[in-house]
Amino acid sequence: MRVLLTAALAVFLALGASAQTIPAKGTEATFDIASWNVENFGQGSGAATERANVAAVIRQADIDLWALQEVVDPRDFVDLVDDLRGDGYNGVLGPDPGGGGQRLAYIYNESVVTLVAARTIPDFNGDSFAFAGRIPYEFRASVTVGGETRSIRFINIHAKAFSDAASYNRRVDAANALKDYLDPLEDQGLAIVLLGDYNDRLNQSTRSGFLSPYRPFFVREDEYTFATRSLDPDGVTFCSNSSCTSGSPIDHIMFTSALTAEYEAGSGEAFAELASAIPSYRSTTADHLPVLARFAFRSTSAEADPEAGLALRPPAPSPFREATALRFRLDAPADVRLDVLDVLGRRVASVTGAYGAGEHAVSLDGAALAPGLYVVRLAAGGAVRTRTLVRSR
Repeated sequence: MRVLLTAALAVFLALGASAQTIPAKGTEATFDIASWNVENFGQGSGAATERANVAAVIRQADIDLWALQEVVDPRDFVDLVDDLRGDGYNGVLGPDPGGGGQRLAYIYNESVVTLVAARTIPDFNGDSFAFAGRIPYEFRASVTVGGETRSIRFINIHAKAFSDAASYNRRVDAANALKDYLDPLEDQGLAIVLLGDYNDRLNQSTRSGFLSPYRPFFVREDEYTFATRSLDPDGVTFCSNSSCTSGSPIDHIMFTSALTAEYEAGSGEAFAELASAIPSYRSTTADHLPVLARFAFRSTSAEADPEAGLALRPPAPSPFREATALRFRLDAPADVRLDVLDVLGRRVASVTGAYGAGEHAVSLDGAALAPGLYVVRLAAGGAVRTRTLVRSR
């Protein structure tokens, strides 16, 4: 009888959480992302309630991709994804950092996001101490909204906590390692989003009297944009009281310049409505509020940027099997570099040379290319244009 009562209670809790009205934050016309520290997800006697509440938020908020931190019980994560499959979501879970620790994960809307690859980034294996054992977890995806497709890398982090000197210094080391890794990828024009629990503020540190560990990213603000910078100093993402009305802004979303033009200004925010939408949110669900950002993919055709003097046409055909034409237009003679990059950012084909004004086409032989998603990158006269390309099987 005790077993039956326990099962009934779990069902009651799940139904109660699902009945909560969570405000929708995403739209069909935009690509909406979120990062959420779900506080030791799957651990303890309240795991069923937490799972039901997290599922209700994801199901109703209409966000296309969630980066999660502090997933402790992999079985509960599997159950969460199973709960959401009927709503079109799937998920991937990162490896255990050791000792049954806090894993990183993603949940995504399969009608918008196509998983290309997910991995713990091996470049950071030597920085495990700086990252508190939680090596950044990368999710490479093809994202399609409104007929426009982008190849985007997401890097999920959960930095070292606390404001003591040793913890602060570990965050400094981790931030420097992240920038050293991201700078060459930014130089290639790749679209990258760094999101997660940074465990520190941006304009100054949670360690009193010290600068933010993430200030190296501010040196070139045309390269890196923090969608959540406006939350500092008065915003709350970590809740220090039961109503989430006080705390600190330590969860963030940052992206590279390839996404700057498509970011909807002012969309970086904390999902503060959850504190009132879910009864006893702080004790039943998480001690962090999610942070959100929104992107509107714009046409990359020449008509969308008529004064740029440089246009990269859609490859034709794409998808292709044997060969395709990489087409571009110059308004004036220029030295041109045309690269094809795989999902790892490696250059798999390249053409350089001087071209005159007008329309041009370069043939790409697909025989040496594996099936999959590629990025075509055109650079000329100080301007850069990118397109996606698919080689079919």
